[in-house]
Amino acid sequence: MSANFPFLLFSAFVAAVSAAPAFRSLVLHESRQGVPDGFVQSGAAPADQVLNLRLALVNSDMAGLEQALFAVSTPDSAKYGQHLTKEEVSCVSYIIFAVIDDVHQVEEFVKPNADSVSIVHQFLDSFGVNSTVISPAGDLLSISVPVSQANEMFGSKFSTFVHQETGQSSVRTLAYSIPTELQGHLNLVHPTITYVYLLRKGIYETYEYIPASTTRSPVC
Repeated sequence: MSANFPFLLFSAFVAAVSAAPAFRSLVLHESRQGVPDGFVQSGAAPADQVLNLRLALVNSDMAGLEQALFAVSTPDSAKYGQHLTKEEVSCVSYIIFAVIDDVHQVEEFVKPNADSVSIVHQFLDSFGVNSTVISPAGDLLSISVPVSQANEMFGSKFSTFVHQETGQSSVRTLAYSIPTELQGHLNLVHPTITYVYLLRKGIYETYEYIPASTTRSPVC
């Protein structure tokens, strides 16, 4: 064996580690200006409380989906009046009631690209977090992490907020960040800065959030 082999092996290891994303440089992704009216912040959420979060990956061809929706809703279009075979398009960051007759085509529009899937999974793996795909197009992941880990991953400060009228409490944050490597790949994390309370059975009131980086529609 060459005397240089251990050195070469070590060099290869260092190069591989250096090439891997660090996910430690965070940039503010979404925030709101303050606690919504009707809610009070009662304190930091327990560090060991488990949060069930959804990660919405950036969709690959929303422009194409919008064009398809326009085509089926325009009277002089050849596709006008065609109907969905499932009522709601599988999109994580928008609620779209569409009339496209090809579900597989819809999923092609909203599925994330391979680079986005790869980098988001690398990020989760770096924290030892497992995820579950919960949308047909693969653009929505579910993770379960304790508050302490969520705060570390997203540079957030999850707290307990109480709705004064109903007494309902929820764990939310006023802002969260994502690693720079995930910009353009991760659309949003939910629930984070969206505040919801139950008005009456089956009917919820949602307080709209104020994005820090981009303008988005409310989460599905």
